[in-house]
Amino acid sequence: MAGLFCEVDFASDKEAAQREVAALTRLENQEYDAIVLAPLEKGLFEPIRSHLWKSGQVMRMVMALVYVEKRRIAGNFGGKVECTEYLLAPFKTQAPRVVIPGMEIASSP
Repeated sequence: MAGLFCEVDFASDKEAAQREVAALTRLENQEYDAIVLAPLEKGLFEPIRSHLWKSGQVMRMVMALVYVEKRRIAGNFGGKVECTEYLLAPFKTQAPRVVIPGMEIASSP
Protein backbone atom coordinates (compact mmCIF):
# COMPACT_ATOMS: atom_id res chain seq x y z
CA MET A 1 0.00 0.00 0.00
CA ALA A 2 2.95 2.37 0.59
CA GLY A 3 3.76 2.21 -3.13
CA LEU A 4 0.20 3.24 -3.96
CA PHE A 5 0.48 6.22 -1.58
CA CYS A 6 3.47 7.43 -3.59
CA GLU A 7 1.83 6.74 -6.98
CA VAL A 8 -1.22 8.88 -6.16
CA ASP A 9 0.85 11.61 -4.45
CA PHE A 10 -0.45 10.88 -0.95
CA ALA A 11 3.16 10.80 0.29
CA SER A 12 6.37 12.52 -0.81
CA ASP A 13 8.57 9.42 -0.52
CA LYS A 14 8.41 5.72 0.29
CA GLU A 15 9.53 6.11 3.92
CA ALA A 16 6.80 8.68 4.65
CA ALA A 17 4.26 6.42 2.94
CA GLN A 18 5.34 3.42 5.02
CA ARG A 19 4.99 5.43 8.26
CA GLU A 20 1.51 6.58 7.30
CA VAL A 21 0.34 3.14 6.21
CA ALA A 22 1.68 1.64 9.45
CA ALA A 23 -0.37 4.18 11.44
CA LEU A 24 -3.68 3.25 9.76
CA THR A 25 -6.20 1.34 11.86
CA ARG A 26 -6.98 -1.98 10.24
CA LEU A 27 -8.70 -5.28 10.85
CA GLU A 28 -6.71 -8.46 10.76
CA ASN A 29 -7.78 -11.26 8.43
CA GLN A 30 -10.74 -13.12 9.94
CA GLU A 31 -10.78 -10.84 13.01
CA TYR A 32 -14.55 -10.45 12.48
CA ASP A 33 -16.99 -12.42 10.37
CA ALA A 34 -18.81 -9.31 9.15
CA ILE A 35 -19.45 -5.63 9.75
CA VAL A 36 -22.89 -4.19 9.01
CA LEU A 37 -23.23 -0.54 7.98
CA ALA A 38 -26.50 1.34 7.48
CA PRO A 39 -27.93 4.84 7.76
CA LEU A 40 -29.38 5.32 11.26
CA GLU A 41 -32.88 5.94 9.92
CA LYS A 42 -32.81 2.78 7.79
CA GLY A 43 -30.90 0.33 10.00
CA LEU A 44 -32.89 -2.58 11.37
CA PHE A 45 -30.56 -3.05 14.32
CA GLU A 46 -29.32 -1.14 17.36
CA PRO A 47 -26.15 0.70 16.31
CA ILE A 48 -22.88 0.32 18.19
CA ARG A 49 -21.39 3.43 16.58
CA SER A 50 -22.77 6.44 14.76
CA HIS A 51 -21.15 9.12 12.61
CA LEU A 52 -22.05 12.78 12.32
CA TRP A 53 -21.17 14.84 9.29
CA LYS A 54 -22.41 18.38 9.99
CA SER A 55 -19.91 20.56 11.86
CA GLY A 56 -22.51 21.89 14.31
CA GLN A 57 -23.54 18.36 15.28
CA VAL A 58 -19.90 17.32 15.70
CA MET A 59 -19.14 20.36 17.87
CA ARG A 60 -22.10 19.69 20.17
CA MET A 61 -21.28 15.99 20.43
CA VAL A 62 -17.65 16.76 21.29
CA MET A 63 -18.73 19.27 23.94
CA ALA A 64 -21.05 16.68 25.50
CA LEU A 65 -18.42 13.94 25.43
CA VAL A 66 -15.79 16.19 27.01
CA TYR A 67 -18.28 17.15 29.72
CA VAL A 68 -19.30 13.55 30.50
CA GLU A 69 -15.90 11.87 30.11
CA LYS A 70 -13.95 14.75 31.73
CA ARG A 71 -11.21 14.56 29.11
CA ARG A 72 -10.51 15.79 25.61
CA ILE A 73 -11.49 13.66 22.61
CA ALA A 74 -8.75 12.18 20.41
CA GLY A 75 -8.37 12.97 16.74
CA ASN A 76 -6.00 11.69 14.08
CA PHE A 77 -5.71 13.65 10.85
CA GLY A 78 -4.14 12.69 7.56
CA GLY A 79 -6.48 14.19 4.95
CA LYS A 80 -6.85 10.95 3.01
CA VAL A 81 -7.91 7.33 3.58
CA GLU A 82 -9.79 8.51 6.68
CA CYS A 83 -12.45 5.81 6.53
CA THR A 84 -10.21 3.67 8.73
CA GLU A 85 -10.25 6.44 11.35
CA TYR A 86 -14.01 7.02 11.45
CA LEU A 87 -15.16 3.44 10.85
CA LEU A 88 -12.55 1.17 12.41
CA ALA A 89 -10.68 3.15 15.06
CA PRO A 90 -13.68 3.93 17.32
CA PHE A 91 -14.89 0.35 16.89
CA LYS A 92 -11.53 -1.15 17.88
CA THR A 93 -10.68 1.32 20.65
CA GLN A 94 -14.24 1.63 22.01
CA ALA A 95 -13.56 5.37 22.33
CA PRO A 96 -14.95 8.40 20.49
CA ARG A 97 -12.84 10.00 17.81
CA VAL A 98 -13.09 13.18 15.76
CA VAL A 99 -12.05 12.78 12.13
CA ILE A 100 -11.97 15.14 9.18
CA PRO A 101 -13.04 12.97 6.24
CA GLY A 102 -10.50 12.46 3.48
CA MET A 103 -10.82 13.74 -0.04
CA GLU A 104 -13.54 12.38 -2.25
CA ILE A 105 -12.24 10.90 -5.47
CA ALA A 106 -14.68 11.12 -8.35
CA SER A 107 -14.96 8.04 -10.49
CA SER A 108 -14.70 8.26 -14.25
CA PRO A 109 -17.69 7.18 -16.37
